[in-house]
Amino acid sequence: MASEMGASPERTRTAAANFRAHRASPGIAFIEWTLTLVWLAWVLATYSNVEADELPGVPLILIGGALLLGIPWLVRAMMLFGRARGTAADTPRSRRPLVRCLAFPIALTIGVFAKTTYFPFRIRFAASEAALERAVAGVAPGTSETYPDDRQIGLFWVWNLESDDRCVRLVTGRAFLGVCGLAYAPKGKPPESRDDDYWHVEGPWWGWYRYTFND
Repeated sequence: MASEMGASPERTRTAAANFRAHRASPGIAFIEWTLTLVWLAWVLATYSNVEADELPGVPLILIGGALLLGIPWLVRAMMLFGRARGTAADTPRSRRPLVRCLAFPIALTIGVFAKTTYFPFRIRFAASEAALERAVAGVAPGTSETYPDDRQIGLFWVWNLESDDRCVRLVTGRAFLGVCGLAYAPKGKPPESRDDDYWHVEGPWWGWYRYTFND
């Protein structure tokens, strides 16, 4: 029993030393945090657009970035939790690396929520709705305007405006195989065609996607 009691402090000191050694890498932790924040900022900015999933490269960066960040995080988290279990001292300082490990899962949760709910776009649209309504007010059917330097309307940048007798369409981005934007249709959902798809945003506003690969 004496040998077991004597070995226990030694194992504790060894585990504590390993734990401190793993913690002594602020540069790596800073890089991980920075890359995680950059990835999350990209996700939030991307999903503030209409039809973000159709933008070039989005699935690759979304999934690839999550994997590149997630695999090292999983390895590091397993090492930290394993070493923390062998550390006798349970203090805020000893728990700090474990808290840092929460950065990626929190960022991943927010990113998935942004993709599934489009809440960044909803926020951007709500902040821009009044400006958008002023921009389309009084636009005559048959109007077609292109803005070489883009036109800022609320928080959106518009590079083309077109209208017919059913709606006014604002092109806010180039997507894979097409363009996308917002459509103002006070008479109801505009008729879909082979190239034009619509989804309801709010009130008279619709998200709009036009396939141009057949042009």
